[in-house]
Amino acid sequence: MKNWLDTVDFEDALARSREFDASLRSQVVSGEARRPSQKADRVFWPERVRELNAQGDEAAALELAVRHLPLPGAFAAAAAIWRGRVRKLRREKGDWRGALLGLYRLAALGSLSVPYSEAVRQPGFHVAQVIPGAVLRALHVDYQALGYRELTLLQAGDVKWLVEAFGEPREHSTVNRIHHAVWAEYERRLLEWEWAPDSRM
Repeated sequence: MKNWLDTVDFEDALARSREFDASLRSQVVSGEARRPSQKADRVFWPERVRELNAQGDEAAALELAVRHLPLPGAFAAAAAIWRGRVRKLRREKGDWRGALLGLYRLAALGSLSVPYSEAVRQPGFHVAQVIPGAVLRALHVDYQALGYRELTLLQAGDVKWLVEAFGEPREHSTVNRIHHAVWAEYERRLLEWEWAPDSRM
């Protein structure tokens, strides 16, 4: 299945979202249908992310978390991995700014969504997942305009690192606020698709 960020247009993102939702449902149903002794054979993705991290395979853990974006839990899991990388590089006196930028970009992307979309009456990530990766990559947002205060994925330690690396920003906002027209456009498209005849067939 294609990653959310690799989708190229609305139809592609919509097809991926339907496949993704079906995949999540099958994971839950198959997990519930198994006997307790069989459940170890198929772990739900957050548990697998934790296992991979515990085994020291953070690259695979991050890849798995990214594959499950834009689920809020996937954002949190990926942020924890990036944060761990920054800590490790700082301890080793390595160049940690690249890892910090990875964490910041993720936090910025996480601020695109809202917890609940009143327009479509669904959790915000349902709208987010039909916004194509090609559109997301074209959005311009910089640290000076976006800041850190409203990026809910960031923790106090992350903010200290950001200020140390890049100074205090001029403003604080969210990607949703800065690019609200994009968000509203895909709310409209999702709503139109859901109300179109035979859209769910």
